[in-house]
Amino acid sequence: MTPNVRAPEPQFDVVATVEYVYKFGHLYGVDKNKIVLSGDSAGGNLAAGAALLLKKSKRDYIRCVVLFQPMLDDLVYSKPRKGATKGEADMGIIIEKSFEMLSEDFYN
Repeated sequence: MTPNVRAPEPQFDVVATVEYVYKFGHLYGVDKNKIVLSGDSAGGNLAAGAALLLKKSKRDYIRCVVLFQPMLDDLVYSKPRKGATKGEADMGIIIEKSFEMLSEDFYN
């Protein structure tokens, strides 16, 4: 990606990649029924967004979504837990909020 690329283009790139893998993955030995999206931080945002876009458009290609510290909402943050070292944040709040957001949209 370049600085000239703006949202939602990266999200559409991920969706297009998943569609390609679903349609042509067999040429590379990929089982189209076992597609997993994963991402860390901003990549988690892209993975979650692509999964939601595919699901809402009735293209159920994704078997599983694995997110590591996803940036899903810039209003979601956590306070350091009691006894945490300086700079260490309690990821439990973020993970819990992430699952709430995904379960509301993805599974309904």
